[in-house]
Amino acid sequence: MYNIRLRKPSKAMQVMLLCSMANLINAADRVIMPLAIVPLHQEYEWSLQWQGWILSAFAFGYMPSQIIGGNAAVRFGGKRTLLFSVLIWSLSTFITPFVVSSIPILIVTRVLLGLGEGIGLPTVFHIFAHHIPPELRSRAFAYLVAGGSVGQVVASVLCPAFHWSVGFFFFGILGFLWVRERKERLSSWFLWVRQR
Repeated sequence: MYNIRLRKPSKAMQVMLLCSMANLINAADRVIMPLAIVPLHQEYEWSLQWQGWILSAFAFGYMPSQIIGGNAAVRFGGKRTLLFSVLIWSLSTFITPFVVSSIPILIVTRVLLGLGEGIGLPTVFHIFAHHIPPELRSRAFAYLVAGGSVGQVVASVLCPAFHWSVGFFFFGILGFLWVRERKERLSSWFLWVRQR
């Protein structure tokens, strides 16, 4: 008989996997609205102008938050900042089906999605710089980029197959689960630091 033992992933590998999973959710959340805009237009009869505002609102939050994210990671720490980032973008994704009947609220929600997602990537770079040894950083960035690609593909396949709201709920909940898992790890990490 073969004796197979699973090793616990190293700290660096755990960081890579958690950040790659966050990027998977990030990329999926970004794809949902462009896929849902067609059925939403049919249901709510939005003009092309409003569709443009809804889709581009994401960029208004995303552009400035890149700099905010890098500075926040330095000031508050990468772990806390990424937790906050994923929480913001997951919440804005999850509530989208509840606010689509009000274009102004939907636009604000899309700006918040951009804000949360924009904070995420520079924060992951900060985390990699401090928790991934230099010889593993290429691998870490490869996993990160691959996670984003997987998220886009999964969302592109999943969302059109179901009612337009399913993608928002599914990936919003997936983000909440990531936050819950991360929060538990973060709490135990802070407890460990205090005890030392």
